[in-house]
Amino acid sequence: MSVFKLKEGMLAVIPVRDNIFRIVYTKKENILEPSVMIEECAKNTVQYSQEEHESEFVIATEKLKIEVNKETGICCYSDALTNKVYLKEAGKSL
Repeated sequence: MSVFKLKEGMLAVIPVRDNIFRIVYTKKENILEPSVMIEECAKNTVQYSQEEHESEFVIATEKLKIEVNKETGICCYSDALTNKVYLKEAGKSL
């Protein structure tokens, strides 16, 4: 799990499977409240890497990569092998 403090709140990126991440963006201090969307059996240990660059954090599994802009918290989701972008957020607010 990777947790980032942003201007408006906290952002957590939690690998659930090689191709599934749980993203939590909140003003609450307890960022790890249980999710009703993820079953206990799905919560297993997933191998992932985390890198820090000048303007972003990069969290990646074998299949999926998420780039988190340090200033805005905007996430870009892409294929970890081909870098094909699946989704890039236009904005983020609480």
